[in-house]
Amino acid sequence: MKKETKEFFIKLLYGIAAIVGIASLFFVFDDYLSNKINEKITNKDYIKNLSITLRPFLIFDQYEIITYDHGAVVYIDSIKVHEIKSYAFDSNHYLS
Repeated sequence: MKKETKEFFIKLLYGIAAIVGIASLFFVFDDYLSNKINEKITNKDYIKNLSITLRPFLIFDQYEIITYDHGAVVYIDSIKVHEIKSYAFDSNHYLS
């Protein structure tokens, strides 16, 4: 073989090795990232903190006593409960 042909094949092999190496790095990084995301979304503490941040709510009774807080108490200054003496429900209003 000629010297130029040998050099061409060597450069071709280096190019193929570089492409395979870059593709391997991409797949390894993708797998690493998928595992990190999976660890995060299956972590119970992370999910609890996320749900408190995204959907805060609280449950209280007629005596203004908070029975369950799911992160909303930081947004509320006070709770006032006013008793409703009578309530008329008109089903036609809601069903029409």
